[in-house]
Amino acid sequence: MNTLTANVMVGNFGPRVEHIAARGRRAYPAAWNAALAVAAPLIGLVFVLAFPLVGLAILAWIGARALARRAKPLARFAKNIALFAAAPFVGLAYAVAFPFVGMGYLVWRGTRAIVKRHELL
Repeated sequence: MNTLTANVMVGNFGPRVEHIAARGRRAYPAAWNAALAVAAPLIGLVFVLAFPLVGLAILAWIGARALARRAKPLARFAKNIALFAAAPFVGLAYAVAFPFVGMGYLVWRGTRAIVKRHELL
């Protein structure tokens, strides 16, 4: 008769939970293994979803470092492009605002002339 059969006949199905905890082992290793088997695909899914984002972050980091090395000429080029793109809108703003600015200037000069004329009388 082997040991397993003798233990089953006596009712000794293995060490009790208190004894397992005292030895530092897990109480239910099969349950722990089942939980890991369920969690493993989910952890893998997290890694699969994170890899493209991590790759893009690394690519952006390398690009930022390369851009920092050539910052001055690229900054001047970017400034010229931005000014070129903004020029029509600045011109439109001037065209819309100048009539009002001109009328305001005429009113201001006219009131100053009227006030000065009343001071002389």
